[in-house]
Amino acid sequence: MSLSSLKTRTLTGIVFIAVMISAILIHPYILTVLFGLIAFSSALEFIKLCNKKSTFSISQELTGLMSVLVFVLICTVGYNVLPDPYLWLLLLVLPIQMGFEMYRKTENSLSNVVGGFFAVAYSTVPFALLSNIRMETIGEVSGAYFLLSYFILIWIHDSGAYLVGSAFGKHRLFERISPKKSWEGLFGGLTLSLFASYFLNDYFQFMPMLNWLLLILIVIITANLGDLAESMLKRNVGVKDSGNILPGHGGLLDRFDAVLYSAPFVFIYLQLI
Repeated sequence: MSLSSLKTRTLTGIVFIAVMISAILIHPYILTVLFGLIAFSSALEFIKLCNKKSTFSISQELTGLMSVLVFVLICTVGYNVLPDPYLWLLLLVLPIQMGFEMYRKTENSLSNVVGGFFAVAYSTVPFALLSNIRMETIGEVSGAYFLLSYFILIWIHDSGAYLVGSAFGKHRLFERISPKKSWEGLFGGLTLSLFASYFLNDYFQFMPMLNWLLLILIVIITANLGDLAESMLKRNVGVKDSGNILPGHGGLLDRFDAVLYSAPFVFIYLQLI
């Protein structure tokens, strides 16, 4: 990586982290708007990836509309603006997409319906769930500090995995999908995350330490799976980055791959405990 590219990547990373932390801490509605924009843009980015293959011609307009509606519905129910039964409306997403596809007269209708549905589920639902966590109280602590800790741990794990993997990585984690990732990087990132998680929970006291450590293991395992899953999608399409909206980092799917995969698991775990 050239010095110029490194500077661009570093500057983008600093601005990105500053925006995320500010949105999380200032007000839940600011975070909701930010996550809504990211979810919408991520869904469009995903279908642009799919449409690079001749087997897809997914409608950007319909997918964008479904992304907005699903995000707003989940958040309004999570904010107690609408009662829980309104979540049943989510069951209409697939029939609406199928009905729309009937009138497009394309030869790959099945691929379009499945791809559009998956784009919304994969790129939109996780951000809506994280927005709802911001409104909750985890233990006796605001969901804002939990979300901040969640992102910090993912960032620390990514950085630790990159540094340790670059220096000591010899054993490939999943070479068929991601040739550069190593077991050494995985355990390096995990170790740093566990150390950081201990101090975060000791300071904020979200939950009993055993529950917290189990949550961190869930976050790290699913975050790594998310990274690999997005690498699999890009490899299938034949691209290096999912987009170019973040200079030096690629697209939103590149930046949030761990979050998109891990957020549903984190949300479910919090409801269970």
